[in-house]
Amino acid sequence: MKLLLSILVLTLVALQTFSIDASLAPGLSLKNALLYVAAASIIVRLVFSGRGKAEMVGLQGCFLFLIAYATVSWLIALLAVKYPHYEFLTSAIALKGSLYDYAIFFVVFFYGLQTLEDSLAVLDALLAGVIVANVITVLDASQLLGWNIIPVRTEDIYEMGRVQGAFGESNQHAAVVVLLLPAMFAKAITTRGAARMFWGVGALFGVAAVFMTASRGAMLGIALAAIWGSYIFRRFISLGKIAGWMGVLTLVISIVLVAMSATYTELLRERVVGLSFGGDSFDASSGRTWIWATAISRMMESPWTFITGFGWDVYSSMDFEFAPHNTYLGLWFNLGLPGVIAFLLIIAQALFAARAAAEVAAPQIRPHMVAFVIGFTAVCIAMFFVELHVPQLYVWAYVGLAMRVAVTVRQSSPQGAVAARASSAPVQGWKRPQKPGAAAGWVSRAP
Repeated sequence: MKLLLSILVLTLVALQTFSIDASLAPGLSLKNALLYVAAASIIVRLVFSGRGKAEMVGLQGCFLFLIAYATVSWLIALLAVKYPHYEFLTSAIALKGSLYDYAIFFVVFFYGLQTLEDSLAVLDALLAGVIVANVITVLDASQLLGWNIIPVRTEDIYEMGRVQGAFGESNQHAAVVVLLLPAMFAKAITTRGAARMFWGVGALFGVAAVFMTASRGAMLGIALAAIWGSYIFRRFISLGKIAGWMGVLTLVISIVLVAMSATYTELLRERVVGLSFGGDSFDASSGRTWIWATAISRMMESPWTFITGFGWDVYSSMDFEFAPHNTYLGLWFNLGLPGVIAFLLIIAQALFAARAAAEVAAPQIRPHMVAFVIGFTAVCIAMFFVELHVPQLYVWAYVGLAMRVAVTVRQSSPQGAVAARASSAPVQGWKRPQKPGAAAGWVSRAP
C-alpha cells in the first residue's frame, strides 16, 4: 500500500505539472483509477483481516454529514427546484469529483497506512513530487528550461506577470505550496547531510514559487499560521530557536529575492504594497469584495438560503461573472450553514488532533505535527481568498497522512496509553495522567 499511494501522489503531480489529460471516461481518470484500486484494497484488507476499527469518528462523521447534505441538496435542486441551466451530468460529476473524491483521498491515506515509517515514506514522496513541480515552475517561468509549460498571466493589468504554477492558476498553486512548505522545513530539521540539503533547497524553491505567483492570500496565510504556530507550540520552542529560524527564514527570502529577476520583485511590490495599501477596497481585494457582495445580495433575495443554501454547485449554474473566490462563501451559498459548520468542524478536529499528538510525540516526530498545524492553518486562511479545486486532493491526502501519524503517536505514547486506560476505568479509580512531556524527560519551559 505504501508503494501504491506513493505512485498515486507522484502520478497526480506529474499529470498536473505536464498538463496531461489522462481521462478514461467522463468522471474517471488515471488518478481516479489508482485511487479506487487503493480504496478497494483497503476494504478487502479490513474485511478479511477482521481488524477494522473506526478511528477519528468525529471527523469522519462530519465528512459523511457534509457529503450526505450535499447529495440531498443536489437532488432537491435537480428534481424539485429545477434551477435553469442546472444540468444533471455536470453537477453529478462535480459532486463526485469534489466531496466524494476528497473523502476517499482522506480515507485511503488514513486507513491505507498503519505505521509511522510508511506514513512518513509516503509523505516524502508527496513532498518530493511537489518540490520537483516547484523547480519546474520556477525554472520554466524564468525561461531557463525553455519547455514553455508554465504560463505567465497577461490577461489583466492586476494579474500581468503572475506565474501560473504546476497545480493550476496562481492562487491554486500557491495554496499547495504553503500547505506543504512547513513540512519541507520539518524534513530539513530532522535530517542530516545530503537529505537536509535536498529538503532545504526544495523549501527555497517553494518560497520562490509563492513569490512568483504573487498570491497575497497564500502569503498572508503562511505568515499568520507561522505566528500562531509559534505561539501555541511555544513550550517546545525556545526564544533562541525562534530567533535563529527567523534569521534563517530572512536569509532564505533574501536569497530568493536576489535570485529573482527585477520583473518579479516589482510585481511583488505592486501587489503586496501597491494593491494592498493603496486605492479602495475593490482594488485592494482585486475585486473580491464586489464578488462577495454580489453573491450575498443574491442570497438576500431568498433569505432562507442563508440557512439551507441554494443546493450543491448551484452557484456555477447562475449568471455570475466570476467564481466566488472564497471557499467558505462558496460552501455557504451552495450548502448553507450546515455545510459551512461541518467543514469548519472537520478543520478544527484535524488541528486539535495534530496539536494533541505534538504534545506526546517523540522529538523526531513532533516537527511533522507542528508543520501540519502550520501548513493546514495556512491553506485554510488562503481558502478565504480563493476557491480551491484540484489542490483539495493534496489537502485531504496530507490530512489523511497527518491524522494517521497523530493517531499512531497517541496510541503508542505512554500518555496515550494512560488516557486510554483512564477512559475505560471507573470514575473513582481515575488518576490524572502525567503532564505531557514528563514521562519522556523533555525539558520545556512552562507556557
